Amino acid sequence: GNTASGGISAATGTGYTQVFATNTAFAAMTSDGSIIAWGDTAGGGTGAPTSSGYRQVVSTGSAFAALNADGSIAAWGSTATGGTDAPTGTGFTQVFATGSAFAALKADGSITTWGSTEGGGTGAPAGTGYLTVQSAQTSDPAYASSSASAGLTTTKLQSFFANLGAQGVGARYEVTVGSLPAGLTLDATSGVVSGTTTAMGFYPFTLAASSPSGTASQVFTLTVNQAPSFTSAASATFTAGTSGTFTVAAIGFPAAITYAVTVGTLPSGLTLDATTGVLSGTPAAGTGGVTSFTITATNTTGSTDQPFTLTVNESPAFTSAASTTFTAGTSGTFTVAATGVPSLITYAVTVGALPSGLTLNASTGVLSGTPAAGTGGVTSFTITATNTTGSTDQSFTL
Repeated sequence: GNTASGGISAATGTGYTQVFATNTAFAAMTSDGSIIAWGDTAGGGTGAPTSSGYRQVVSTGSAFAALNADGSIAAWGSTATGGTDAPTGTGFTQVFATGSAFAALKADGSITTWGSTEGGGTGAPAGTGYLTVQSAQTSDPAYASSSASAGLTTTKLQSFFANLGAQGVGARYEVTVGSLPAGLTLDATSGVVSGTTTAMGFYPFTLAASSPSGTASQVFTLTVNQAPSFTSAASATFTAGTSGTFTVAAIGFPAAITYAVTVGTLPSGLTLDATTGVLSGTPAAGTGGVTSFTITATNTTGSTDQPFTLTVNESPAFTSAASTTFTAGTSGTFTVAATGVPSLITYAVTVGALPSGLTLNASTGVLSGTPAAGTGGVTSFTITATNTTGSTDQSFTL
């Protein structure tokens, strides 16, 4: 096209969602609300704002005005048609245009105008409570045949902003099929979707743009990703020598999650399935106790760590000798000892009997006393050590 009117030097790159025009210049908006302008300087080809967050652009014959998400307005282009003298401050919700002037509606319903007097740049009504502004300048809304924003992605609990407005003037927007995820809202005057998502998943929806000149619709898909979040307990209990299972579980999006022990190690005999999160196996003898390690859940969005405590209970195992010697008429002691989990262990003679004069302390395992005269000889009996996990017998010779 005409070089002086924007036929060259168009914005480069991708991510643009709308293009606007005066008589001699263009402005393109990206999904993050930033604006690039080119063409005749007098028609708004230069001077576009450098920040992002703009949700609406309208134009006169030779100037642009852009409404930011914070309610402020930027204008550029010909002074005669509203390229300067835009209202300052924030709180504006909509901007409208004729061929040579702009009108801005504030949240309180007041209206501010600027630009050519003949085009409506002066003479706006005073007071508040106005709901909308309408000018004769409208156009048939249209979405690009392959919208750059049709596939949108964000992450749960992160701020999101996307200008999904159609090409056209004077359109209003509504979701006609599907719904936005919780936490996001649609600005009906600009097509901007913004907010902080509080739900993960895949959300297809149809956005319709309507003006007095016609209606257009576009199907969008918004994917809300989330790094894994653990839903299972951070501890489990197994028993040495006995098969057991515990399922480590997490949710996220995408839902495909892998699991791994990233700090520390599992007790011998146990494994963690990377795909299912199932912790299973038979803890080996001697692994009784409390083991701490870290399990990491990972999907394509990120990773999350969970400190995990695994208790392996184990029946008592004797650590003391299975025989001892006393002397009749002489006081003596011998400590029967065992280890297990839980460590609280009691001892008892369960088969046979001790020689007269000797006793076994049930709590400490101390065998003590003075064997009576005439008890000389070899006595065999069974000592049983017991905790809440189980019991173990030891054949003992005295």
